[in-house]
Amino acid sequence: MTPPGDAADGAPLALEYADPLRRGLDVDAVIRRAHRTRARRWALLTAVGVAVVTAIGSAAVDRVGAPARTAETAQTVMARVMAQPFAREHPPVGSAVLVDNSVPGWIVVAWVSASGEFCGGAAATTGGRLAPSALNCWLDTVGSVKPELLSKPILQALPLPPDAGDRALAIGAVTGDVSEVEVIFRGRTVDVPVVGIPTGARAKVEAYAVWLPTDGTDSYSWNDITGITARDSTGRIVARLP
Repeated sequence: MTPPGDAADGAPLALEYADPLRRGLDVDAVIRRAHRTRARRWALLTAVGVAVVTAIGSAAVDRVGAPARTAETAQTVMARVMAQPFAREHPPVGSAVLVDNSVPGWIVVAWVSASGEFCGGAAATTGGRLAPSALNCWLDTVGSVKPELLSKPILQALPLPPDAGDRALAIGAVTGDVSEVEVIFRGRTVDVPVVGIPTGARAKVEAYAVWLPTDGTDSYSWNDITGITARDSTGRIVARLP
């Protein structure tokens, strides 16, 4: 008997009865696993000298070669990241900023592009020009002088386990006079500072990077971020989502 999906003519097998083993599809889990599989495939291909660059919408991920043992300074890595084709296609209106370097071996960068997009991502500090990095642009930063959370922070493609430990990186943006952001993820609260992004405009745009505790599971998604609170320098709440 030919197994389903392996019919000789290449056509899928149409069952004439209800599948008793059918289960609901966890779309978030499928996407997460696809990201991990894709990144590992890039690493494998590039190990034999094949460079693979995948672009989906406004996203670009470079995972080339194996990391070296010597870590570079954050400024050196930032300069190399901003020289990549993706960053040149979305050039900063001012300059990129270092948002976070609290996790050994990785930095988080962000900038506002000349077209008003909020861009950012993570880059490894080992591996030189072959070091993996992932950059993305996902928000239009509508100028605002009042405090405003532009959206929930976005989960990033890199770093992958075990580099990130039992954490997942998410990057977000706020406007106005904000000093810190509080993120609730799977019932746990994480407080992080914000970093101002130079834009030359009156409206302020700030970025933040939050390492969300996953407790070793991959069963999480953007929907597990259930609350975000922005506070000013006095601790006063100035914006909130949802």
